[in-house]
Amino acid sequence: MAEIRKADYISRCPSDVLERAKRRGMTRLIGRVRVEDGEKFFVSGKNDNYEVYISQQPTCSCPDWGHPCKHLSYIYLDVLRVPTSSPIWWQTALLQSEVDSILPPQQLKRAGDALDAVAPKKQRVYPESADEDNDDEQDADEDAEDEDEEDDASSDIQFLGMNAPNTTIGLKSSTVRGLVLNAVNKHPICVKYIDALRPTVVDGLSEDSLRQALIRISQEYPDVAAEVHLHTNAENAVVYDFVSEVADADNVIHSLDGLRESQKFSQSYKVTNGTEKIISRILKKVTAVSHPQTRKNAIHAFVLIGEAMFGADGEINKALVGYGEGLSPLCGAIDSVLEVMHTKEKAESLPKLRKLAKEMSSYGHETLQERVEEIQQEVSTNE
Repeated sequence: MAEIRKADYISRCPSDVLERAKRRGMTRLIGRVRVEDGEKFFVSGKNDNYEVYISQQPTCSCPDWGHPCKHLSYIYLDVLRVPTSSPIWWQTALLQSEVDSILPPQQLKRAGDALDAVAPKKQRVYPESADEDNDDEQDADEDAEDEDEEDDASSDIQFLGMNAPNTTIGLKSSTVRGLVLNAVNKHPICVKYIDALRPTVVDGLSEDSLRQALIRISQEYPDVAAEVHLHTNAENAVVYDFVSEVADADNVIHSLDGLRESQKFSQSYKVTNGTEKIISRILKKVTAVSHPQTRKNAIHAFVLIGEAMFGADGEINKALVGYGEGLSPLCGAIDSVLEVMHTKEKAESLPKLRKLAKEMSSYGHETLQERVEEIQQEVSTNE
C-alpha cells in the first residue's frame, strides 16, 4: 500500500523556514530517547528547554507559530545530519519511510547515547556549491557508518545501561506525575508500587508517595529510568541565583530614603507592597524549578532581604519590622521553601537562618526561631 503524507508536499524550502533555521545557533541538545513511532529529543533554547518529536508529524513544544521551528531545523540539520538540500527537513509531515531513513536503527544503546549533551557540528543551511553538498552527504554517510559500528560493538550492553535513580530531587511535581502515568501506561504491572503506598485503595497518593513510586518503577524498568534522567537533566538546566531580586528589594526598601519621616510614614505602603511582590516573585520561581540549588539560593535571598529590612531607618523600619508587615510574608515564604527542601538542604541553610531568626526574635517575632529549632531537631535525628 502506498504511503500517505498527512500534509501537502513542499517542493521548495519556504523563506520563513529558511530564516528560522538560520537562528538556531543557541539551540543545544540535552538528551534523546527512542519512542515507538520516532524519537524524542530534549533541547535547550535561548530562554527555555523544549521537546522535539521526530515522527510522521514532527512537533516541538516551543511557542513558535512557524513550522518547522528553529529547534526542529537544528535536530534535522545538526543532530540527524540531514543534507541541507534534502526536502525532508522543511516538510510539515513525513512519510514513515522518511522517518526511518533519518533516524538511526532502533537497537540497544550505550549509556552515554541517551544523555548526549555535546552540541553536534553545525551545518550551513545551504551549501555554497553542488560539490559541498556532496561532501555533506558523504560526511553524513560516514557518521552513520561509525554509529553502526559503535552500536554493534556495544550490543551486549543493557538498554540505556544507566543506573536507576534513587531520588527524584530536581523534578517538578507535575513532571513526576506525568512520568508515573506514562510508566503505568507502558508497564501496567508497576501499578503495584503505587497501590503499596496507598493507606487504603480509595485514597489518593501524596506527592511524596508518588515520588517513591516513580523511584521503584524506574529501578525495575530501564526505559522509565531513562526518561527520569532526561527530564531531570532538562529541568536542572536552569538554576536561579535571585541576585537581581535581592538588588530590587534593596532598592525598594531604600526608595524613600530622601524623604522626611512624615512622608515616609504616609508612603511606607509602597515599600511593604513592593517588597512583598519581590518575595512572591522568588517563591514563584522556586515552585517552577525544582533544582536543590535554586531552593538554597532562595533561602539565602530571603535572608538577605530580611537583613535589608532590619537595616532600614525610621518609619520604613517600623513598617517592615516593627509592625511586622514585611516579616510576615517573608516568614511565610521561607516556610514554603523549607517544606519542599530535603533534610540535607535544610542543614546547609541552617546557619543563615539562625542569624535572621535571632534578629526577628529581638523584635518579638518568634515564628522563624521555632522553625529553626524544628530543623535542628530534624537534622540531629537524621545524622
